Amino acid sequence: MAEPPKIVSAEASAVAHATATASASVRTNLALQHLLGAARFARHVCQVEQANAGKPFGPFFEELIHLATAAVTLSVASLEAFANELFADGTQRFPSLSKEILDAVWVLAEQRPFMEKYDLALTLHGCRHLIKECPSARTWMR
Repeated sequence: MAEPPKIVSAEASAVAHATATASASVRTNLALQHLLGAARFARHVCQVEQANAGKPFGPFFEELIHLATAAVTLSVASLEAFANELFADGTQRFPSLSKEILDAVWVLAEQRPFMEKYDLALTLHGCRHLIKECPSARTWMR
């Protein structure tokens, strides 16, 4: 009887190539950052005021003006940024409205003052209008 053949060596190889493409976008919301910056400047105003309490106006007063102006400017920038973020996050903030409707609303609202943007957001949620209900808001809009 003959012996079965013996395998002296065996080799196998497999080659696979895969390609994937991914993309991502990042949007930085600035409303909170502006508000935190405003708070920091406001705290600094308090520190300078406390350090100079009882002293006659001097060089520190210019620093106070600069710091207070920065605090107010960043506060307003925060309000503006948040109004814009409401609409940038439209489908999450206004889930009952389609993206197409929100895009059309944004085209009309984008260049409007931020108080009007808040009013529009309130309207989209079925709430009362800020500008019509609040005398201070009406004064700001003049």
